[in-house]
Amino acid sequence: MKQSGPDHGESRPWRGLVLSRAFTVVELVIIMAIVAVFASLAVPRVSGLLCRQRVMQAGHRISADIQRVSASARSTSRPWTFAFTKSSSTYVVTGQDASGKGITWTVVLTDEPLAATVTDVTLGVDAKLIANGYGTLDRSGSVTLQCGKYTCVVKVDPDWQAPTVTLQ
Repeated sequence: MKQSGPDHGESRPWRGLVLSRAFTVVELVIIMAIVAVFASLAVPRVSGLLCRQRVMQAGHRISADIQRVSASARSTSRPWTFAFTKSSSTYVVTGQDASGKGITWTVVLTDEPLAATVTDVTLGVDAKLIANGYGTLDRSGSVTLQCGKYTCVVKVDPDWQAPTVTLQ
């Protein structure tokens, strides 16, 4: 015997009910307004986090490139130079590989994804670091970077194994 419906009688007990299968325009507008309010509250926090991340990433990029320069000088037994230009927030690395071929690369810190500016360089008058053929840096100093309200300092010392990066 075939049974149907909840009371085993009528096969469609919901026959007179109207099922709502969509949202009304008013409901959608209310939802969109709520989402817009939450988004407007979140945007300043996200942009602040983005600036903090960018300035720290730029500091770590400088630290990694200084370590790379030191390792390259040590592996090729030739001096390598790391030169900052504060006005354009750039640095240029120059050196030679083991065969004597010149190698140069430039990093522009104001470009994406870093978008940080160099606010201070205390590496002597010429703003250069030179790693001798043993990979030892010729001086100590620091580079200060900024993005928004966040400041990062990269400190270099020939006695340290790696530059330090701190957020201030």
